Amino acid sequence: MMEKYTEVMRNAVDLSDTIHEALQYINEQLEIGNHSEVLGLLKDTSDAVIAIENSIIPILKQFSTEIILKGIDEFKVVLEQMEILYQGNNLTALKEVLSIKGIPLYIQWRSEMYKAFYPYIVS
Repeated sequence: MMEKYTEVMRNAVDLSDTIHEALQYINEQLEIGNHSEVLGLLKDTSDAVIAIENSIIPILKQFSTEIILKGIDEFKVVLEQMEILYQGNNLTALKEVLSIKGIPLYIQWRSEMYKAFYPYIVS
């Protein structure tokens, strides 16, 4: 049954890796004071999270777990907070939210997704 979802799972994991790269890049840009790309990257990251969410909803019903969707929801809220902070030019708070909430929530969510999907995408 899960075979038909293997490619979707693989794509979700791959896209989550790209999100990780984007978060690292955002953090680096904030650290060096180069803010020109941050808002666009935050929006792209939000779009990627929504794309993953939309693609994996049918799969998650097979796992009878809501922890992955809960992680997505929490991460989306933090991304929205970061966009608001950026738009308000509150870059110090943005860096803090990214470091204290954003990256840890992302890592937790990605870890849960990996645990659920990895057995299917490596076989």
